[in-house]
Amino acid sequence: MTQIFDRGNKKWVSIMMLELRDRLRKVFADPPPERPELDEQEIERMNRLLMAAYQTGRPVRIRYWDDGEREVCSRITGFGMGQIRLSGEHGKLNIHVNDVLGVEF
Repeated sequence: MTQIFDRGNKKWVSIMMLELRDRLRKVFADPPPERPELDEQEIERMNRLLMAAYQTGRPVRIRYWDDGEREVCSRITGFGMGQIRLSGEHGKLNIHVNDVLGVEF
């Protein structure tokens, strides 16, 4: 009776390691994007637009920071605990008010 000695995943490691190592070098070589800073006038303008969108129920496009710049178009359903609650076709989403970069109708 012969037993077959199979190394399982060990036999594939030598093939995958080169690709994995190259990919990791590429990922870590790129500097992470920096979060843009906003001035007081821009923050006040965004605050007025957010309140107007909430009161009228109009959809609003919000650019926000989440380890990179993201954008969502939705209706504001409420504010609370330093967050904006959004509801739309993407589902429900909470965005921290300090992460908001831009607002437009």
